[in-house]
Amino acid sequence: MSDDDYDSLAEYYENEIQATEQSDEPTPLKILDETTILDEPLDTILLEVYKRGETTLPEVTSRIDIPQAKVKRYLGELRLQGYLGVEYHGGDKYYFVKSRWETEEFPSGPVIPLVYQYNLLSDEQRLSAIKEAIDEHVSPGDIVTDLGAGVGVLSYLASERAEKVYAVEMDREVYEKGREIMTSHGIDNVEYIRGDARDVDLPEQVDVVMCEMLDTALAAELQVPVMNYAVDELCKADSTVIPAEAKTSAKLIQSDYEFYGGTFRLPHFEEYGSRESESFSDETVYHHVRFDEQNAELVEQQITMTATSAGTVNGMQLNTDVRFGDGLDFVGASPWLDAPLNLPFDTEYSVEPGQELTVKLSYQLGGGLNNITYEVVDS
Repeated sequence: MSDDDYDSLAEYYENEIQATEQSDEPTPLKILDETTILDEPLDTILLEVYKRGETTLPEVTSRIDIPQAKVKRYLGELRLQGYLGVEYHGGDKYYFVKSRWETEEFPSGPVIPLVYQYNLLSDEQRLSAIKEAIDEHVSPGDIVTDLGAGVGVLSYLASERAEKVYAVEMDREVYEKGREIMTSHGIDNVEYIRGDARDVDLPEQVDVVMCEMLDTALAAELQVPVMNYAVDELCKADSTVIPAEAKTSAKLIQSDYEFYGGTFRLPHFEEYGSRESESFSDETVYHHVRFDEQNAELVEQQITMTATSAGTVNGMQLNTDVRFGDGLDFVGASPWLDAPLNLPFDTEYSVEPGQELTVKLSYQLGGGLNNITYEVVDS
């Protein structure tokens, strides 16, 4: 090879590497680089899906010497980490490598990192309501699962009553810390399982399902998809679920979006030091689910709210109340449980008492906050 040929080839590969680094598309170099940080067999499965373009669970299983149930779990983990997407063709589920590899982070997605777990424990209203439900509904001899267990406080509380608790957690760091905490307390009836709560296989069916993946409107976290799976695959016929139900409402508000002369109309939680909005209507309940039932995962509603006072509104607020156990009271927002979610309108609307304003709202439960769409359709 001549020096000129060598220089041309070197320049070609340098350009290819630069293009790969700047591209969002999955390329062989990006795939190979990513597999160096993935554990086995996730690396092998990611490569297999990439080679096939779109593929089904049976097709992947046929190429890898791993039982199909485990391959399903690994595919679910790659989905949760943001590597894979899913499409349905003719009723069959097809996996593909996504063009962008980025997982949703708190508070817009399902993974709550270890650094936030202490804050969750510190929310007295949240934790005391959960403990009350566990004390009421977990009985001696029960087999329990804690889906999305985090560092295991629900499992810890249930272990004092239950015969066995299966704690399911996806995040590696949180999973390892949870196991460490159980060991440090000498708790031997809590078994941690690292896996996706949407398709985890447990050694046996359970008497009680605990799943606190709650968030405002159930829009960002995976409470409903996980419980839909649990009701079908993990529960006995007479199983109990904690929490039991949730209802979400909307109301008209006026929020202050002015900062140093600029206007910043941003969706935000009315917590964590944010400014307090002014209410201009009562709350209208538009979504109500029981977690011991199958629930549709798409919310499409036209919500009509009636002004209770005169003024100017520039958004709506969503609030979710939760009943952690049958027979217990509904619990409203607290710092780390279902903080009010304010959604700004594109424009302001002057209202008088009794005047109605209708908003079309749509989102996928567990799809992330960025999948919420809404518009005023009648005012």
